[in-house]
Amino acid sequence: MHTIVVIEDNPLHARLFRDILEQCGYRVLLAPEGVEGLMLARREMPSLMIIDCYLPGERPLQTVQTACGNRLTYRMPIVATSALADADERGALGAFGCAAFISKPLSVGSFIATVKKVLGEQAIADQAAA
Repeated sequence: MHTIVVIEDNPLHARLFRDILEQCGYRVLLAPEGVEGLMLARREMPSLMIIDCYLPGERPLQTVQTACGNRLTYRMPIVATSALADADERGALGAFGCAAFISKPLSVGSFIATVKKVLGEQAIADQAAA
C-alpha cells in the first residue's frame, strides 16, 4: 500500500484529498503546514507528497522547493497543487523537479489519474483493462 503525505493548510481541501485517496486504497497522512509536513515525510518516507504551493507564513512554493532540494525527500515524487499559481510559478515547479501540478478546484478523475501516473500505477491499470 502506498503512503501519501498531504501538506495542505485548508482543512476542507485536506479532507477532500484524504477522502479521495483513501477511497483509492492509499494510506494518507495530513499536515497543515510545511515544516510539520516535511518532518512527517522524513519519518514516514511516503511514496508521494502532495503539497499546496501557498502555505501560511511561507513564501509561495517554499515547501515544494525545500522538499525537492532536501537530501532525504528529493527522491519522493511531489505533486504541487494551487488555485493561485501563475504560469511562472508552474514553470518553477518543473525546474524544482515536481512530478506534476494539479489546479484547484480539483477534477476528481484528473486528480486520481495524476496520482496513479506519478506512482507508476497508470500503466498497470491500462494493462489490466486491455
